[in-house]
Amino acid sequence: MSILDHSKWIQYKPEHIHLVHAAIPIQSLPAHLDGFTIGVISDLHLGTWGSFERVKKAAMMLADLSSDLVIVAGDLTSKPEAEPLIDEVLSPIGEAYGVLGNWDYRYPPTSRLQSKIKLL
Repeated sequence: MSILDHSKWIQYKPEHIHLVHAAIPIQSLPAHLDGFTIGVISDLHLGTWGSFERVKKAAMMLADLSSDLVIVAGDLTSKPEAEPLIDEVLSPIGEAYGVLGNWDYRYPPTSRLQSKIKLL
């Protein structure tokens, strides 16, 4: 049995930013993926929750982890007016993959969003 080690989540809520490290055992994991790291960030809700600086701090914490793969797991914005903030928030992370959340579906993804996240 191999372990996909140090998978990471940053959970953001208005009152806190929380980083969780978790080792996930995966049977029959190919040897070249042993120790592969995944960083996940979600529910930033740009435009409604907390300060922009706190949201940016969460993204910078994730960037500092230097994960092998970064996933943005939905609800990036809560208002279309917040979309210009995406560039500044996600720029420290670099390449990321993601899915849209229920809030994101209220506003069709634009080229700005799709230039920062490869939607799955």
